[in-house]
Amino acid sequence: MHEFALASRIVDRASRALHSRPGARVAAIRLRLGQLSGVEVEALRFGLELLLPHGPLAGARVEIESVPPRLRCSGCGQESEVRGPPFRCPACGSEQVELVSGRELEIESLELVEEKQKCPSA
Repeated sequence: MHEFALASRIVDRASRALHSRPGARVAAIRLRLGQLSGVEVEALRFGLELLLPHGPLAGARVEIESVPPRLRCSGCGQESEVRGPPFRCPACGSEQVELVSGRELEIESLELVEEKQKCPSA
């Protein structure tokens, strides 16, 4: 289950972001996941749910944006969203296309919030 290893790497990277922000916590982790990435969304979410409650990211929400495949045609220059193989330009039918999105797995952003310091009682 490589999704658990991916979840572990995501947690590690998000945790490292806290080193430069003492007193902050991660409220949300926003991911972009390409539909052709080979990552099973529910398995990744399950791995994150197992790892997040145990450590500095406890309570963080996970938001996953699904990124559809997009092609750029070398022939006509058209950029188009496609459903999947076979990859052809929907405008001109050319097979000379480049996949420009749909394989990514990236942390788009982390929502950090400052924890309020508790005042010592008098």
